Amino acid sequence: MPNRVTFTGLAIGVLSLSFLLLGIGRPSVPIFDEYSYVTGARSFLNWTQDTNPEHPPLAKMLIAAAMKAAGDSPFGW
Repeated sequence: MPNRVTFTGLAIGVLSLSFLLLGIGRPSVPIFDEYSYVTGARSFLNWTQDTNPEHPPLAKMLIAAAMKAAGDSPFGW
């Protein structure tokens, strides 16, 4: 019984992740507050002064880490 529950949970997780990742590259430009966070993350990567300190730095650091791993693209943002 626990194996069936585990399998069902994993199957639902993989299925929902595939649906969420389906259109991750669209749109190809930052929208709304993404512009502020992406430029802030770029400043972290370039070791320059943060251009918008009013936004939380943790979010910009996480975006910078994703950009470092996946590139400066919509997938990395």
